[in-house]
Amino acid sequence: RHCRYKEHLGSAQTRRTPAKRLSRNRRLTEEQTQLLNDLTAQVRAGQLGTPPRPCPACGLAMVAAEIREVTLDCCRPCGGIWFDPGELCVLSGRNQDVPSRHLQSRRSRNTCPICQTLMTEHVYLAPYNLLVDRCANGHGVYLDEGELARVFKLT
Repeated sequence: RHCRYKEHLGSAQTRRTPAKRLSRNRRLTEEQTQLLNDLTAQVRAGQLGTPPRPCPACGLAMVAAEIREVTLDCCRPCGGIWFDPGELCVLSGRNQDVPSRHLQSRRSRNTCPICQTLMTEHVYLAPYNLLVDRCANGHGVYLDEGELARVFKLT
C-alpha cells in the first residue's frame, strides 16, 4: 500500500487535506469532511500526547487525536490510524468494526501494536475493494492513510 499522507504535509502550494482530495472524486458529507480535517490538524499538532503504542505499519510512535469523543492513535509519518475495539463502530455507524470479517481474509504485513502478532487483512464491506487490518486476538483495527475516508463513503 502506498502512503500518501506526506503529500498533504508538503508545501503550502501542494498541501491538501485527505478530505479535500477525496471530495473532488467522491462525496463525503460536510460532517465527515470536517472530522477528517480536524483529525489531520490534531495529528499535525500532536495535541493529545503520545500513547505508548508503535504504529503497526512503520513502527514509529503514534500520537493521540480525538474525534466524536473517541481517542484514536494516529501515525504522523505514514498517516495510519489505530482503532481500539468498538471505536470504528462509533465513527462508521456500523454495528461491527469490520462488517465483512466473515469473508475470506489474508495475512497482513502489519503487526498489532498490543500483542505484536501479525494482523489479518479483511474486506471491510463486500463487495467493495477496501482491505483493513484486524488483530486476530481482537485488540483492534488498523486503517492506512485515506482508508477512514473510504469507510465514511461506504456508510
